[in-house]
Amino acid sequence: MQKIVTQVKNIKVFRRGAEVLRRGTPELQEGAQTICICGLSRTADPDTLRLYGSGGLNCTGYRFVMPDADAAAENEEAARIRAKIEALNQQIGIMELQAGLWQSNGDFTSSKNRTAEEITAYIEMLPGRLQTLYDGIRSLKEEIGELEKKAAQISEEEALPKVIAEVEAPAAGSYEIELRYHENAAGWSPVYEIHSDGAGPLEFRSRARITQDTGEDWSAVTAALFSGTPASGGSLPQLDPQYLQIREAQPALMKNALAGGMAAGMAQAAMGSMMAFASMEAQAPLMRMETQEAETRSDETMTEYLLPGTLIIRKGNDGTMADLQSIRIPASYRIGAVPKKDPNAYLTAVIDPADLPETGGGRAGIYLDGIYSGSVPLPRELTADTAEITLGRAEQIHVSRREISVKNSASLLKGQKSMESVYGIRVTNRTEKDQKVLLKDQIPVSRAKEITVEITELSGGQTDPETGIVSWELSVGAGQTAELKLAYRVSWPKDKMIQTTAGSSGGHRKFCPECGSPADGMAFCPECGSRI
Repeated sequence: MQKIVTQVKNIKVFRRGAEVLRRGTPELQEGAQTICICGLSRTADPDTLRLYGSGGLNCTGYRFVMPDADAAAENEEAARIRAKIEALNQQIGIMELQAGLWQSNGDFTSSKNRTAEEITAYIEMLPGRLQTLYDGIRSLKEEIGELEKKAAQISEEEALPKVIAEVEAPAAGSYEIELRYHENAAGWSPVYEIHSDGAGPLEFRSRARITQDTGEDWSAVTAALFSGTPASGGSLPQLDPQYLQIREAQPALMKNALAGGMAAGMAQAAMGSMMAFASMEAQAPLMRMETQEAETRSDETMTEYLLPGTLIIRKGNDGTMADLQSIRIPASYRIGAVPKKDPNAYLTAVIDPADLPETGGGRAGIYLDGIYSGSVPLPRELTADTAEITLGRAEQIHVSRREISVKNSASLLKGQKSMESVYGIRVTNRTEKDQKVLLKDQIPVSRAKEITVEITELSGGQTDPETGIVSWELSVGAGQTAELKLAYRVSWPKDKMIQTTAGSSGGHRKFCPECGSPADGMAFCPECGSRI
């Protein structure tokens, strides 16, 4: 049975898994014969195995064989190597014995019949003879080391799966055989970078980290990457019917328990409903070399990146990097700050999310003027009007927020309590040019008709009534300082207590406008029945 060694020539790598093409060129005899195709990994999927041949070569049947662990011990070549290693070790033993004899004969204390000339000649000859023996021993040990590596490689190869095929060749000669299968121990993950000079368009770069742990290096392979995974095809989901019915009145005990549970859940939420601008890591210089970008093709299900040239993808999890594509995205720039949560100001780029490629979220490394300044999350919602990407800390913009006063009062006639809060915000521009600055703060939002919130000072800010977020778009001159004031009054019945709960930055909870009960996802209030 002829053994055919194959090598990986082409790979199609999915996010998880890869389609591998191996090729070998054996010399075959005319007529029917059995061949053994070697080179597969233990992580190859045998159910996806396909065999191709050239020149009218016909395959009448093949099977996937997983050898026993002791298969290497039965290999003839491995047996010959072990025999040669044993013979070399015997030679080393003889040479070590010779070296010992030459050294012991160099002791002339018990020799009475040696002349001075004989002793002198022996002493002059001894170093050369010993050096020759030591060099020979070292050379033999090196040869044994190489043979042991070869034996280990044979053992490893013999323990790998093989394809035994029955083929029929129309004539004697050289034939090309291809083996294609799905490989589980391979894949790639995206790496994103955003480069900016703080003035022009953003440069969005997509890169790929390709990994494989098949037990062999893939050398000089052509590669294509696919954005999806074959195993994730799934099935089209089905919609279940939704039925409407009259909501029965709940017993008082159940209603109280439900309301208490909701209140407890709200009390455990984190304070604040406003998302701060992302903090950045300390800047550190980074140098890199770029590879040629991939050719991109898309169909209804996946995007294909055809990598140029050939790659060497080493076994293991270190990964091989490849550049996929680079696109330029129009951007406008401004300084952003949320002094209530973070005293720092940040340079941000405002873009149209539709200009970004589909990434499914993830993070991108930020490079401002070629300097790495951290990583930020990528927008997941690409249908929004705008998206803001933080590029780095604006060191020359100083922002401060302080509490000026908090006053509590009570009105006996109206039976009301009130609390008035006043805050001052300062923005100082220490750069040499005017800067656009977007400031954000907040006022509390009432979810109960008994609680009223009255804004007494905004300094020109705009308020979102649903979230209570206050925004100021300022133009601060070079070396100038802008001062703002935020003040509001909260009133509520004096026989009641109020609590502050946090909303989610990703959405806002619904509350009944009549009784204030939580009513997330409901058209009518579960407590009083009012329309939400």
